[in-house]
Amino acid sequence: MKNQFYLLALAAAFATTATAQKSYTFARPDVKTATTVTTAMHGRTLNSATPQRAGMPALTVKGYNSAGKTVPVVRVRKAGDVDNPYGEVVTILYEDFSKMTTGSIDSPDEDTDINIAPDDPDYQYPWWNLKPEYTNLPHWGANNAFPAGGCIFLNADIYNQQASLNTTLVDCSGYDNIATLQFKARTRKGTSSGLFVEAAETHNMGPSWDFIGNAMLPDVTTEWQTYEITFYNAGPTTIFNIVQTKTGPIYIDDVKVYQIKQNINTPVTLPHSDYTDNSFKANWHKVEGADAYLLNVFSYDANNNVVDFLTDQKVTDTTYTVTGIESGKTYYYTVRAVKGTQESMASAPVEVYDIAAPVMNEATNVADGKYSASWTTPATAERYNYWAYCERTATEDGPFTVTSEDFTGVLDADGNPTGWTVENPSENTYDDYYPEQLSQGGWHAENGAPYTDFICVDGWQAIYNNSQAGLISPELDLSKDNGNINLSVKLYGLTSPSYDENGKPDYSNPIQTRAAVALFNYDEKKGDYVQDELIYPDGVSPEWKDFDIKLTKGTKRSVIGIFAVTGPANLYIDDLKITQNYKKGETLKDPYLMKHWYDGTSIDVTVPARASDMPLYHKVNAVKARGQGDNVAYKESKYSDLKKVSDGMTDVANVTFKQLPVVTADGTVITVTNPAAAPVQVYTVSGTLLKADNSGSFTVSVPATRGVYIVKVGDKVMKVRN
Repeated sequence: MKNQFYLLALAAAFATTATAQKSYTFARPDVKTATTVTTAMHGRTLNSATPQRAGMPALTVKGYNSAGKTVPVVRVRKAGDVDNPYGEVVTILYEDFSKMTTGSIDSPDEDTDINIAPDDPDYQYPWWNLKPEYTNLPHWGANNAFPAGGCIFLNADIYNQQASLNTTLVDCSGYDNIATLQFKARTRKGTSSGLFVEAAETHNMGPSWDFIGNAMLPDVTTEWQTYEITFYNAGPTTIFNIVQTKTGPIYIDDVKVYQIKQNINTPVTLPHSDYTDNSFKANWHKVEGADAYLLNVFSYDANNNVVDFLTDQKVTDTTYTVTGIESGKTYYYTVRAVKGTQESMASAPVEVYDIAAPVMNEATNVADGKYSASWTTPATAERYNYWAYCERTATEDGPFTVTSEDFTGVLDADGNPTGWTVENPSENTYDDYYPEQLSQGGWHAENGAPYTDFICVDGWQAIYNNSQAGLISPELDLSKDNGNINLSVKLYGLTSPSYDENGKPDYSNPIQTRAAVALFNYDEKKGDYVQDELIYPDGVSPEWKDFDIKLTKGTKRSVIGIFAVTGPANLYIDDLKITQNYKKGETLKDPYLMKHWYDGTSIDVTVPARASDMPLYHKVNAVKARGQGDNVAYKESKYSDLKKVSDGMTDVANVTFKQLPVVTADGTVITVTNPAAAPVQVYTVSGTLLKADNSGSFTVSVPATRGVYIVKVGDKVMKVRN
């Protein structure tokens, strides 16, 4: 089915301009890139099932750190070629519109339609809708555009308030991936504002593109002016788009894309690091042959004028600590390489949009299973993420339960049951949902929702809303047993009809929603999570099935995600368990509480029964946001140091913590109520171990046939007849 095209500006087609620095990218073999969808910071919202763009997007697990925006360099000249001291100019693309012979500057040919109609057999992509006979290379695109005697007329007027021209795909993969778009523009009379340029790497017109920058240009006048916009991080199939966004027709001519074969390469910059209240480190890679580097740091004032902070600071290393900054203020830095008398082009500006980490104060009122936590307030912080951990210790060699969740009693964001079931589903999901009823804190579902005693993630949002649908773990230490992990889960995947070329549903050929299980590990050099394993469990179908999945690359900082893929329908998730083989004495810092985007600098915590007699720790970081809608950029600070709350609530007066274990049986399941969070083992009378559970869960359920069993809870042994 051919794509329909309604709005030409690339900003409407790119997934988002707010990318995530600290995110888990779920890389699918059939998709080359990833996008991130963000949500309003000050409240959770429900997504309705309204399609925005068809196709199969790549999937990401959202983080909340801005990667820093790329700022194109804009220059305007009266005429002439670029005067550059950097090296040899290499022209990649040139179009003079000499084939648009009809019309003139004074009288554009608005009677000639230069576009391929969407129902034409030659129509392939909306970005390739310009008839090939009007350009020297095929596959250009235009909207509200007409010939004008050897140039092209963009008719943005009161009836068509947007007009655009985009290039064909341009190979900008060489020369440090730096590419400059050059063109001439003028008006017939008066001045015209609103000229906008943007670019993206399309991954060969793939379903998801990498936005690489945009810029609003100075006003266009009646005199031909040459505009040059330099973009960074271009690729082998990059597209450039020139958009007139306000009323005021303009003329475009001599579009060129060029790169420079430099005498010395531009440094590849890295994200800043070690941010504090008054300093940060600027970082970049070494350039072969460079004698030194020139570092520039600047900011913008309220009128968007550049304010220099550090100018041409000579550095011989590949890092430099910038001091004396204003805490929370946004800065940018660029780096040039120097070799003798030669200099490289400046790197793309790296944005320093950050917050200092809060500092945890000493916990107070530590008694009776409760304590109070508080922390300092960094400049510009808006919200906080608070984590509390208990340190669990393996009492013997063997299987150790890291996670055990059956999702019984999960509630919506307002604390109410939804009543949704497989038979009575909903079309709505939360864009980011943190169930607070789980034993282990920090699990969240993207495009998910709580159903009655299980979790739903919506594959429809993943396929048609260019978003992500998955259940994501908190960061866990999964390094034990050389990183070998056992994950068991129940899955139920719905089907949806396929569609013919006319958009008619075909129920005879349903599409099965599948699952993908991915393991992400934190990469210290990248400052980000990297996908290390990906498994598609076979046999997901419209019925509950048990799946056992083996992962082998766990580290001290790992995250696991279960995603809906392939089909645009619901994937249901239940009875999730993660185990590893521990040696006696090995420990796990297990999050029992996570408060996401908490509005306050102190919190009163009630310690759950399972953590009552264990060492307790906590940490916090700060969050801020800017922008609106799809252009929201979030930033998380580093976390405070992990601070001990207590060595255990052994003096707890709350009688709940002192209750003895209770074992019941109903003929099919043995249920252990385990308020002391002790290890649980269930044996047959012949001595065969039926189940061992070290999760510390308040309730442990063991399916069992009828008979007599021995149940050991901590140091207590009981016999039960099932």
